[in-house]
Amino acid sequence: LGHHAAWNTSSREWIEARTYVMALPLWAGAVNASQADAIAASLAGPDMLSAVGLRSASSSDPRYSNADTIVPYSNWRGPMWLNANALACYGLAKYGHTALALEIASRAVAALAADLRRSRAWHEAYSTESGAALAAPGFLSWDTLSAELLSSLRRGVDPFALAARAEPRGSTEPPESRAV
Repeated sequence: LGHHAAWNTSSREWIEARTYVMALPLWAGAVNASQADAIAASLAGPDMLSAVGLRSASSSDPRYSNADTIVPYSNWRGPMWLNANALACYGLAKYGHTALALEIASRAVAALAADLRRSRAWHEAYSTESGAALAAPGFLSWDTLSAELLSSLRRGVDPFALAARAEPRGSTEPPESRAV
């Protein structure tokens, strides 16, 4: 745990990297407690945790970059993205790493607040070196997650958690025999 492996379809080889993706098994509830602890420790490392939240890729990766790039794709090789940070925070909290989740959330929300004060807008991502706004001025989408992130974490609420599906009233059939 602590790294991500992707298959490069051009070179037909595995590429291993430490990225925010290591936090997704926490959010999905797909790891045990000791694995969650290892992931939390990796996320808290200085190569992943920056002054503005989690980096999208480790600062020790040779491909690490905070370039303000959006063409042809946005830069996921270093900047802080609020959507990735929010999922990591909710996953950390799920496994009892609430203090780290709140620390990451506080840093990420502060970056968005500073951007709003400075430019009167939000951007798609933020430099994990300088906190500078990167790409897509006026971007809203997942940045709106910042509005409730800290209060949700403090209350122990994950707005993305799937609720148990209620059985229809009066049903006497076993669930596996009903059409969905």
